[in-house]
Amino acid sequence: MVTGTGITGGNIEFWPNNYGPANSAKVPNASDGVYDFGDQVDTGTPDGYGSMQIHNHDARQTLFALNDWKAGNGADVGIGNQPQNNPDWTFAKNAGTYEHKRLRILVHFK
Repeated sequence: MVTGTGITGGNIEFWPNNYGPANSAKVPNASDGVYDFGDQVDTGTPDGYGSMQIHNHDARQTLFALNDWKAGNGADVGIGNQPQNNPDWTFAKNAGTYEHKRLRILVHFK
């Protein structure tokens, strides 16, 4: 993964809905054919698959992904791009492969 400070080109995909691979928002470097950093939310499914992803679209990288939240050990979890299939870990169903899991989100407001 690209590291450093002042990195540009970041975006998040965070919704409880289903989503598809179409790059309807025209996110730079995103594909219409695979699930990556330019997916299209389906607003008609407010309690769907779910996506919490952080990306660096300039570097074509998924930094962190947690998808299909309701699936427990069948959820999708990844850091960095998934090596094959969908870079954003959609349909990976790999959460059960991690012996220890804990997600903490810290927010600092100034």
